[in-house]
Parts: sequence; structure tokens; C-alpha cells
Amino acid sequence: MRITVKGEDTNIDLILPTLMISSRLGIKLISKYCGLDQNGLTPAQLSTIAKKLKKFRKKRNGWVLLEAEGDGYKVVIKL
Repeated sequence: MRITVKGEDTNIDLILPTLMISSRLGIKLISKYCGLDQNGLTPAQLSTIAKKLKKFRKKRNGWVLLEAEGDGYKVVIKL
């Protein structure tokens, strides 16, 4: 995953490994942070989410998840 922030005087480029986001631990932390664990996601469901995310990334590498502009900044998040 690549997060790019461009502004008039700043240029930030963060590269996050896909394994960090699509691992079981990563999915579990994200679901806990977003409040999805209150719905009772099982370990099997978390594993399925991780597998689907890995397959999706392989098929659509470079896919834009978010593109936003405002106050002279442009933010792009890609797989």
C-alpha cells in the first residue's frame, strides 16, 4: 500500500507492506480499531478477509483506494 501526500512545500510518500495489512493480526487490529470486533468476527472470518485482500491486491496492483484534494494538498492511497 502506498500513501502519497503532496503539497506546496511538502511531499510525503509512505510505503506500507501488504503483509502488515492483510495478515490475521493486521486485520484483527484494524477491526478492533474500527469497532468491528463488537459484531463478533470469528477467526475463520478474519482469515477469509485476509485471503480475499491478498487475492485482490495481486489482481489489481496499483488500484487507487482514495484520492482527495483540499487546502493545497493532494492525498492518494493506492494498493
